[in-house]
Amino acid sequence: MGADASFPLTAVKPGFSMMSMTFRDGDRITVLHLDSAGISAVGQAIKDTWKPGIHAEQSRCGTGWSFKLNGCPFTSSNIKTSQQSRQMVMQILQNLHGIGYQIVASGTLGSQKDRSTLFFKKSPSNVVTPPFLCVGFSDSDKIQFTNLPKQLMNPIKDTIKTSWTMGIQRVDEENGVLQFKLAGTPWSWTANNNQESIMSKMLLQAIFTTLHRYQWVYHVNVNLNRDQDCLIFRHDPEVNSYEIPQFCMMSFGQGDRLRLINASDDVISMIRKIVEANWSPGRIQDEREFHGSYEFKISGHPWNSVREESARARYLMLKIFQEMLQHGWHNVAGFYLNRVSSDRVVLLFQKRQTVNYPMFCIAPHDEDKFWLINMPTELVSLFKHILLSRWSNGIQSENELPLHFGTVYKLKLSGTPWSGGERNSPIHARSFLCGIIEEFFKLGWQLMLCADVTSRIVVDPDYPLDVYSFWFVNNTTSAKSQPSAPVYEFPAHSQQYGVRMVTSPYPLSCHIQGSDIGMAGAPPLVFNEPPPTYSQATGWNLNDAKE
Repeated sequence: MGADASFPLTAVKPGFSMMSMTFRDGDRITVLHLDSAGISAVGQAIKDTWKPGIHAEQSRCGTGWSFKLNGCPFTSSNIKTSQQSRQMVMQILQNLHGIGYQIVASGTLGSQKDRSTLFFKKSPSNVVTPPFLCVGFSDSDKIQFTNLPKQLMNPIKDTIKTSWTMGIQRVDEENGVLQFKLAGTPWSWTANNNQESIMSKMLLQAIFTTLHRYQWVYHVNVNLNRDQDCLIFRHDPEVNSYEIPQFCMMSFGQGDRLRLINASDDVISMIRKIVEANWSPGRIQDEREFHGSYEFKISGHPWNSVREESARARYLMLKIFQEMLQHGWHNVAGFYLNRVSSDRVVLLFQKRQTVNYPMFCIAPHDEDKFWLINMPTELVSLFKHILLSRWSNGIQSENELPLHFGTVYKLKLSGTPWSGGERNSPIHARSFLCGIIEEFFKLGWQLMLCADVTSRIVVDPDYPLDVYSFWFVNNTTSAKSQPSAPVYEFPAHSQQYGVRMVTSPYPLSCHIQGSDIGMAGAPPLVFNEPPPTYSQATGWNLNDAKE
C-alpha cells in the first residue's frame, strides 16, 4: 500500500451488504463498495438537486467512486447553499432507500477534511420509499426545516414559540423551507455554559416530540459544514401517534461536565452511581441543578483526555449506555449543535422496553491506533483478521493494557488511517470498518452509535485528534421485561387539527424489522383516497431547486 495506500481496495465477497459515503470539506462525495445501480442513484440525486452540477467523476482505489461537484456545497456558510446541500443529501438518501440501502450510522472519520461518513446496509428493495425532512441550523440563531409538510408548519411554529421563551425575531417561508430566526444565540459557542445552551436542547426535545406525534422519526445526522450537524427525519406510518414519547438528553462539555436534561430523579441517581463506580479517585467533584438540567462535574478531564484516562472515559460511556438500556432508555440519536465549541456530542434517549445487552466499543485513537474496549476475546481475533485483510500496511504493535477496569486491547497500525488528508489511507480504513460492521452483524452484534465523547486536543481545538468511537450491542438476547403502559392522547393528525382521521397523509411503507414501536391502541386506518405524491406531501418541487 505504501505511504499513499494506493493499492486497490480488497475485493469483497458476493453478497457483501455494507457501503459507505463520505462528504469531504469543499466539494467531494466518495462512496465505497456501492454497485453501479447505487452510483447511478447518487449521481441522479446530485443532478436533480444541485444546480451547479457535477464537475467530474472518477474511480477511487478500484471499488470506490468519487463525485467532484461544482461550487462548494460542503464549505459555504451561505444559507441558500446549505439548504440546497441538505436537499441534495435527502434526495440521495431517498434514491438509495428505494434500491434497498438502509442507514446504519454516521460519524466523522477524518480529523480535518472529512465531514460525515454514512454507513449503509443493503437489504431487499423497498416497495415504498418514505419522505424525508431536515432540521438544520445556521449562524448562531437560526433553525430551518426543509421539506416540512404543510400540515406540520403551524404545530412546529407553536412548538418553537412555546419552548423558546426568549422569543422569535422572524419567520420566513420560501421554496419548501421554513426558517426561524430566534432571539438570543442558542447555537453559539458562547452559549455553552449558560441558560441558552440548556434551552436549545429542551427546544430540540420538544421538536422531536412534535415530529413523533406526526409519525416522523429520527433517521440520521449529517455534518455538511464546519459548524453544526443537520438532522434528517423520515415518515413512518407504523409509529403509534397516540403515544406520547418520553425523551431525555445527555450532553458533555468543558472537558469534565456531564449534564442531564429532562431526566427523572432515578436517572440522575443512576448516573451518579455509574460515575462513582467506574471513574477515577475523586470521581464527582461537584453536582448541581443548572438552568433546568442536572450537572455533574467529574474529576479529571474525561472528554479531553489522553492515555488511560481516554480509554476509561469510553468505558464509562459504555457502562452508562448499558445501564440506561437496563432502565428502558434507548439511545436514538447523537449529534453536534456546535462543533467549534468545547461541547461534545449531544445524546438523545427515548423510553422503551428494558433490555440487558452485552456491549463493546471500538475507539479509533490518535491517528494510528485502536482501543478495543470490553470486546470478547474471540472478536478481537476476528477484528485483527479483517484488519490485516484490508490494511496491508499492517500492525506495528498490539497489547492488552494493564488497567483496573474492563478489558482494553490496543492496536497500533502502520500508517495514519485517521489523518483525514488527501491520500487514500482513509479510504482503506473506511473499507475496513465496512467489513467489521458486516462480519460482526452476522454474529449478532449491531452498531448502535457512532459518537465523539472524548478527544485529545493537540493544536487546534476545532480539529481534535481523535475521531468517533463505535459502540456495538448484541441484541440477540431476549428483552428483560416489557415497558409500563404508555400514556395516550389524541393523535396530532386527528380531527382537532382539521385533518380527517380516515386518511393517512403518506403512503404505507414496509415495517422496519426489529422496531420496538407498534400500533397498539391505535384505531385501524382506512384509506378512502390515493396517497399524495412526494411533492404534494412535502410541499417541495425538485424543479424549484434548479431555478
